[in-house]
Amino acid sequence: MQEVQYIGETLWPGIVGHLAVLIALVSALSGAIAFFKGMRSPGSSWTSLGRTFFIVHGGSVLLVIGLLFFMMLSQFYDYAYVWEHVSAELPLRYIFSAIWA
Repeated sequence: MQEVQYIGETLWPGIVGHLAVLIALVSALSGAIAFFKGMRSPGSSWTSLGRTFFIVHGGSVLLVIGLLFFMMLSQFYDYAYVWEHVSAELPLRYIFSAIWA
């Protein structure tokens, strides 16, 4: 069976977004565990590790939102969400509000 060749499709935002969502999930769970262990033993390094995971989680969530906005501005209709919520005639303020749809 031959491998599918993607010609003219923009795949990198989807791959980066998928990776960012996975990082957000893992960092949220790890941060919750670290904060829980930090509460049980005050003064340990678990609290600072939880803060680090919290920062990583926030950064990855912002990356996902930024990628979605970039995909909408660039009109990457390869993705169903962009196809359903954005058109070429849509003004910028409506593209920005389409992120929250």
